[in-house]
Amino acid sequence: MPPVSQSQRGAMAAAAGGNSTIGIPKKVGQEFMNADEGGKLPAKKKPEKSHAKRLYKNKGIAARNKAAAAKAPPPMPAQMPPGVQNG
Repeated sequence: MPPVSQSQRGAMAAAAGGNSTIGIPKKVGQEFMNADEGGKLPAKKKPEKSHAKRLYKNKGIAARNKAAAAKAPPPMPAQMPPGVQNG
């Protein structure tokens, strides 16, 4: 199995030398290092944007909120308790 990070590669190299501080057996480290071809690590995948972020980026949500606000009835005036004069 190829390494997924430089940290993993270093941990396995330490384990292969018998210096693992995280509990990797020496045999596992040696097997890993024998299978590791070295060289460049695989490229990291960028996380996919969520649907909501794409809508917000395209201003779909903002446009939808404006349209909904235009259709909404006007807000109700605050009700005053009995006996209180306005103004």
